[in-house]
Amino acid sequence: MLTEEERKALVLNKVRRSRETWAEAKGIIENKYWYAAANRMYYACYYMVAALLLNNGQSAHTHGGIIGFISSKLELFRQKWANFIAKCMNCARLVTMMIGKLLQNQTLCL
Repeated sequence: MLTEEERKALVLNKVRRSRETWAEAKGIIENKYWYAAANRMYYACYYMVAALLLNNGQSAHTHGGIIGFISSKLELFRQKWANFIAKCMNCARLVTMMIGKLLQNQTLCL
């Protein structure tokens, strides 16, 4: 069981990691590595959700647990992290669309 001080430190670490990962995604996008950018955006969201869970005295140890929490507590996310989550989702959607367009317009050489 974590002490309150340990829990707060862990929350701050997850938030920091989320922000760093988001910054990584921006740099990767500039270099047009779309799949890697989508991966970094996913993990930025993942770390922020993990921070929110910890901040509320809960935790999830798997990606499935994080997704399950989002589904069951969607209103909590809307209130606390709406802007961040909207930004992540919008960017992930845009990257997915760009990847699709790139693949349609290019011949892949293996």
